[in-house]
Amino acid sequence: MRIPHSALGSIVAICAVSVFARPCTGQDTRRVGGTPPGIHFHAGRSARNIPFRLELGHLVLPVRVADSMLIDMTLDTGLGVNGAVLLDPAIGESLGLHYSGQVPLGGGGTSSPVKAHVAPDIVLSLPGVTFAGQTLLVVTDTQPYRNFPTRGIIGKTVFGCAVEIDYEDSLLHLYDASSYRPPDGCTSLRSEFSYGIPVVEATISTDGATDVPVRLLVDTGAVQLLLFTWARPGIGVPSALITGRARTLARGFNGTVLGSTGRIERIDLGPYTLRQVVTSFPDSAAWGSALVLGQDGMLGNDGLCRFFVAFDYAHERIHLRPNASFDEPFETDMSGMLWEPTPEGSVEVVDVIPNSPAAESGLEAGDLILAVDGRQVRELGATALGKLLLREGLQLRLTVERGTDRSERNLVTRRLI
Repeated sequence: MRIPHSALGSIVAICAVSVFARPCTGQDTRRVGGTPPGIHFHAGRSARNIPFRLELGHLVLPVRVADSMLIDMTLDTGLGVNGAVLLDPAIGESLGLHYSGQVPLGGGGTSSPVKAHVAPDIVLSLPGVTFAGQTLLVVTDTQPYRNFPTRGIIGKTVFGCAVEIDYEDSLLHLYDASSYRPPDGCTSLRSEFSYGIPVVEATISTDGATDVPVRLLVDTGAVQLLLFTWARPGIGVPSALITGRARTLARGFNGTVLGSTGRIERIDLGPYTLRQVVTSFPDSAAWGSALVLGQDGMLGNDGLCRFFVAFDYAHERIHLRPNASFDEPFETDMSGMLWEPTPEGSVEVVDVIPNSPAAESGLEAGDLILAVDGRQVRELGATALGKLLLREGLQLRLTVERGTDRSERNLVTRRLI
């Protein structure tokens, strides 16, 4: 299956952006060796062909919790602790969980750290594999996450196995880490860890003239490439940038992340070069508790999905092999509105880029888009809408609700960067 490349993390403001439990025992929380105790493959030493879907740039897996409830969760290498995060306390109640205390969670955003109940010794499972002795972190307030694409996040637990992500076929393959060998044709990159999150070295050029070595968090919970200009003085910004009126960039785990988006000339990952990469530049003041991670940026699924990717935490390696989508251009939303889906099936306008098609059509933050060309958004689906808004020159008729008023607005998409 061909995956559309879209920098939706900056336009559909839903990404979790590196979630990590605080306090941490130390910056480097990797476990080097074989498969950790508590991982049980149902047959042999692997669990292959586990289906996932890519929803607005996020990998979504159905995870069974406590041998009972099946919950859609985002697969997020940015969750650097074992267990999972549940984004709705009602799920914890329905599971009859018993809590041993509360902890604050770290992540991007301007708000105070999120608090979560702690439920120890939980069993999580995917088709063909069970993870025993896991910890569930259940947020105490669901309101900040009502528009998130899933009801949970799982990360390091799964990566106790060697994990292959086949973006082309939307399949996940898990293996016993102690004996894992990557497929032929892969290039191996050394991976270090920051708070349990993998870090790789890369080289970027924002202007095509100056090369800058960077250390990037590899975060499958993010969508596009992010660079932190405040982390390294040599990281410049492109000459052309776009930003919303309120400078909204994304929805971090601890609130709104502010910043701008542009294109950099290239990023080199080992021998592989990605060009004209859509990149976001978050403000340092808006990065919240995630500042503790201390890297130069983050590499998300918009870059990773151009490869067959294998994560081998036990041997501190990430293996890459270009797939059929490697040379496809990077694109970003061409409507000029920053939006996110709602549980009711509409999409909410979070911010509007000045002098963009959305601004020219009169859209404002807080508007709800109910239909596109007469088709209900709940029928079209947020992912299909995201793909639609990557196309240039489309003439769209939007049904918009603002308070108690409903109107029709015309919008013609165009490339903004």
